[in-house]
Amino acid sequence: MITATQAPEYYLQAFEEFNHRAGHQPSWLHTLREEAFAQFSDAGIPTTHDEDWRFTNLSTLAQTPFALAGIGSVI
Repeated sequence: MITATQAPEYYLQAFEEFNHRAGHQPSWLHTLREEAFAQFSDAGIPTTHDEDWRFTNLSTLAQTPFALAGIGSVI
C-alpha cells in the first residue's frame, strides 16, 4: 500500500521508468508528457477539498499500486 507521502516519489519513479521504456518518441510528445507530469506533480491527486472533486474520494486510487504493462502487452 502506498501512503500519501510516498505517492509523489512512487509516481516519479514510474514516470521515469515509462520514459526509459518508451525509447524513441517524437520530441513534441516527450515535451507534452513532461509538462503534463509536472502539472500533476504540482497539483497532486485531487481530494474532496478541491471544489470539482468534492463528492469523489480518490484516496483508494492514490493507494493503489500500479505497474507498467510489459512490452508487447495487449490492453
